Amino acid sequence: MDFQIAEKKYQNLKNQLESGKMSPQKYHIEIEKLRFQSSNGVWWQLNGDDGTWLRYDGQSWMPYATTDYMGPKSLRELLMILIKNLPKSIFKSIRRNSCLLLLLEPQYL
Repeated sequence: MDFQIAEKKYQNLKNQLESGKMSPQKYHIEIEKLRFQSSNGVWWQLNGDDGTWLRYDGQSWMPYATTDYMGPKSLRELLMILIKNLPKSIFKSIRRNSCLLLLLEPQYL
């Protein structure tokens, strides 16, 4: 399991709970099944109350902003970050010579 899969499963479970198709007790049991260990050995779990991420620190589950941990979610997002942070002279050269910009927002064309 990874972050995206767990978040999709969480949303599905939340929808079932809110529509009355799942009891609160069953919901919390299923939420606990979304717990997983990342490749660097960190344990993660979604907070069933609000969908935020919790990170196990060895003693307790602590709120954690995973966006700092996860980085870009797609190649397109990574390219946008890289190109936005390039010096303008390099950006102009890439703009003239690269088809990679077709993946970006129209404002960069």
